[in-house]
Amino acid sequence: MKKNFYYKVILRDQDYPERFYRVFYVKQGINLEEFDAAIQTLLFTAAYHLSEFEDEHNKYVNRFVDDLFPNDLFEYETPLERLISKNLNEKSAKLNFFYDLSSNREFDVEIDLSEERSFYSNQVAILIEGKGQMIFEDSHSIFYEYMDGKDLSYLEGYKPINFYEVLDDVDYSYFDEPLDIVKINAEFNHYYRLALNAYKKG
Repeated sequence: MKKNFYYKVILRDQDYPERFYRVFYVKQGINLEEFDAAIQTLLFTAAYHLSEFEDEHNKYVNRFVDDLFPNDLFEYETPLERLISKNLNEKSAKLNFFYDLSSNREFDVEIDLSEERSFYSNQVAILIEGKGQMIFEDSHSIFYEYMDGKDLSYLEGYKPINFYEVLDDVDYSYFDEPLDIVKINAEFNHYYRLALNAYKKG
C-alpha cells in the first residue's frame, strides 16, 4: 500500500463546540463530495438531508441542492485544494459546513496545513479525537432541549433516529457517551461508501 498525505481537520458544532466536535485527518486530492461524505460518516448522519459548504466567496452544494438551484450555486466536484487556496490564512483555511438545511445544523471547519501527515492508508478520513456521538435525525429541537439540560420525560419512549436506524436501546443521553475511535476507524470505509452512494443516487 502506498503512502498518502493528509490534512488535519477540526470540525466543531457552532452551538456546542466543546460537546460536539471531531478532529481528524483527511486525504489530500479529494473533492467536496468526498469531503462531505467523510464528515457525515464521522458525524453518523443518515446522509439524506441537504448539505453544503460555504466560504467567504461562494456556496458549494451537493447534487441534490444543485438540482433545485442550478444557476447560482457551485458543484461538489470542486477539489478540496481549491477551497483551501481561496481561504488560506497563514497555515489554515476556514469554512462552514451545513447539514439539514431546513434545520441549519452549522459546523465550523478548520483545515490546518501545519499538521500535514502521511499514512500507509487509502482511507479518506482517520478520526483522532472527538466528543458527541452523532447527529440525531429529524429531532433537532429535542436535541437542543437535551443539550440545554431541559426535562425530556414528556417524550415517554420516543427514540432518536440515527444512521439508517431507530436507536431502540438508547435515549438522548447516549449523545454524551465516549466515542469508540478504534471502532469508528475500523468501520469507516463501510459507512463512507453508504454516504457517498446516497449522493450519487441523488
